[in-house]
Amino acid sequence: MKLQIQKPRLEELDGAAIDSRRLGPSRFVAAVIIAVGSAPAVGVPVVATYLTLSLIFETLLRFVTVPLIEGRASHHQRLVYVACAVLNISVWLWLSQMFWRSPAHGSQFLALLIWAGLLINALTFSYRSALALVMYAAPVTATLILTPILVPRWENPQQTMVCAGTMIFACYAIISGVRNVATAKALARATAALERAVDDADAANAAKSAFLATMSHEIRTPLNGVIGMAQAMDRDALPQAQRDRLAVIRQGGETLLNLLNDMLDLSRIEAGRMELEDGVVDAAQIVEQALAAYTALAADKDIYLTAHVAPEAHGCWRGDATRVRQIVNNLVSNAVKFTDSGSVQIWVTLSNQRLQIRVSDTGPGIAPERMAALFDKFVQADASTTRRFGGSGLGLAICRELAELMGGGVTVSSVVGQGSTFTLTLPLERAAAGAASAPAQPADPEELERAGLRVLAAEDNPMNRQVLQTLMAQLGVDVHIVADGAQAVDAAAAGEFDLILMDVQMPVMDGPTAAREIRALEVGLGRRTPILALTANAMTHHAEAYLAAGMDGLVAKPIQVGRLVAEMERVLAAPPAAEEVERRA
Repeated sequence: MKLQIQKPRLEELDGAAIDSRRLGPSRFVAAVIIAVGSAPAVGVPVVATYLTLSLIFETLLRFVTVPLIEGRASHHQRLVYVACAVLNISVWLWLSQMFWRSPAHGSQFLALLIWAGLLINALTFSYRSALALVMYAAPVTATLILTPILVPRWENPQQTMVCAGTMIFACYAIISGVRNVATAKALARATAALERAVDDADAANAAKSAFLATMSHEIRTPLNGVIGMAQAMDRDALPQAQRDRLAVIRQGGETLLNLLNDMLDLSRIEAGRMELEDGVVDAAQIVEQALAAYTALAADKDIYLTAHVAPEAHGCWRGDATRVRQIVNNLVSNAVKFTDSGSVQIWVTLSNQRLQIRVSDTGPGIAPERMAALFDKFVQADASTTRRFGGSGLGLAICRELAELMGGGVTVSSVVGQGSTFTLTLPLERAAAGAASAPAQPADPEELERAGLRVLAAEDNPMNRQVLQTLMAQLGVDVHIVADGAQAVDAAAAGEFDLILMDVQMPVMDGPTAAREIRALEVGLGRRTPILALTANAMTHHAEAYLAAGMDGLVAKPIQVGRLVAEMERVLAAPPAAEEVERRA
């Protein structure tokens, strides 16, 4: 195996220049102190010459280090820095020679002191590079070794011992400096490897996020067909057997959608991209909605489902209502799912200015050895839980992550055979008087039908076009569907519509671009048609981009009929200016 030795480069001195500039003032202060204290030994002329030369070379050294520190030094400028550094050291070595040759008692010890100090100074540069160590240590070492030999001053045994000790110290300093250089290079290699690993991890994380975003969009398209057509069929007159089969299809589609949403939430949390809304939280309303959602399932299992809201917990709080609702629904869903009989109770209280929502059940309880891992990803109470009840094991992990993002937490207490209690604690502030929480329940399509509405819809996917056609027909809406944004712009220019439903990712022209084109056309036509985005990309920054493009809101895919109709009613009731639209996802 051939040993390869890298040739030192002058570029390695740039770091040493930074240290040299930083230590310059302290070196000059030391020079002044030594000069003042040593005037009797070497004379005022020597001291004056020494101080003058020190000031000149320190100033010059400070000047020539500027391009190295700024990273714009040429090869010539680095050589000038080396020369100035050596000259600066030479001034100190000249003074040490004056001390060594002086007949004054103890002056040789001052020379030894200077040599020791210069070696220590050289060690401070050794971690930068081998070149820096050689530049600062070589002149000192040569002077320290040769001076006692060429100009012996062995006046007494003590002085001989000090000289010998100083030489030993010089050897130790050189060895330490070499080790420092090796350590610094090893550390630099480890740092570079760590930076590469971090870059690789960031790239992998970005690739994972891009993959999840792409797969989310691709999975939501067929899910939109499944869930959308299931909703349309549910409005038809069907025999009970077919309605039961249809319920299975809807439940399966919604389960897939929930699993997809959980995976995306987990990915956003791990990437630090989970966004929280600063809205209004009505805890009593959220609990009431959770009761309504799970009352039928609880009744089928003979479970007594109740809620208790303390008077001080009523009212509105500042926070992300969607995420609070997600946590509460997950906790109630788990309690009902894992409880065969008995009761599930929800308690909303205020404790130490913190909102607490407790969900207690009379289920099987959780074994103590499983409690620590209960909130880990893909973990459930025991191995049989997945086989019996199903589930990905992501729900509780996401609940805790969301709660911690909001400054709170989720805890659990349980007794095997008696049940479990999950407690959500949130440090929410009271909302301003008059604030109202946005309704979370989708509107009833039967109550919001508008016969005769003319709607333009831009959608490139044939399956989604069929879903829209079917749902709009059931709502009594006259819909004209085009395949891309460019066709939507042409249709909007050719005729008047009451509303535009705009997909985002389309060939030829995407939805936001089409919305901007339509808004520009409407300036000359003197009208403004509400535009709703229909998209699987429904994160907060997506919504902001759609609003900036001139849209008035969005409905996430897969389409929920009630939510779609509610958004249609909202923008049709009072079409607002784009800059006044509240973000809705």
